[in-house]
Amino acid sequence: VLELRRLPQQSATAILVPRDDEAVMTLLTAFEERVGDHLAAFEGMSGAAVELALKHHERLRSPFAPHPPPPFCILVEIERSWAARDQEPSIDVLMEQVLAEIWDLPGGPLADAMPGRGSDFWALRHVLSESLAAEGRVVAFDLGFARADVMPFRRAMAEVLAQRHPEARICDFGHVGDGGVHFNLVLPRDSALARDPAPLRE
Repeated sequence: VLELRRLPQQSATAILVPRDDEAVMTLLTAFEERVGDHLAAFEGMSGAAVELALKHHERLRSPFAPHPPPPFCILVEIERSWAARDQEPSIDVLMEQVLAEIWDLPGGPLADAMPGRGSDFWALRHVLSESLAAEGRVVAFDLGFARADVMPFRRAMAEVLAQRHPEARICDFGHVGDGGVHFNLVLPRDSALARDPAPLRE
């Protein structure tokens, strides 16, 4: 199935910090309810992956400075296929309105939000893979789930790997809005597991 859409003429981007893993789906649903098909991206990024991107690409600015990256964050983007119109709130204003509404949701699913330039945020997202490779040996899995299963899978694997292979660092990211996860494990190059990562694939 091939779906064709007009190229976006307006876009607004933000990085979200969820209150915890359980809040991720709440945030996704909240955006879908408020902007519908104008939600163009809902990309999850682990703090470990972001940390390596900032380490190996010093030209990148951390959206979290002076603090370290949170355990998990989300790059969200909304867009319109038409140019700005008179008397219509700009798409940046729309993003601010949506974030303000989400701030007030019961339970406080949003711990922090940083609207900003899409080019800066996407530059961070696009160097994740090469940054992991610069750090160590990468064992990569491209996985798909029902969307609600993404965060429980991450939690379960973090517990298992901490017990069985504590040297394996989880540096995952992916299309949470579509249930996709690039589940990457970074191994120290001098570790025995890096020389033979077969147990990780079992």
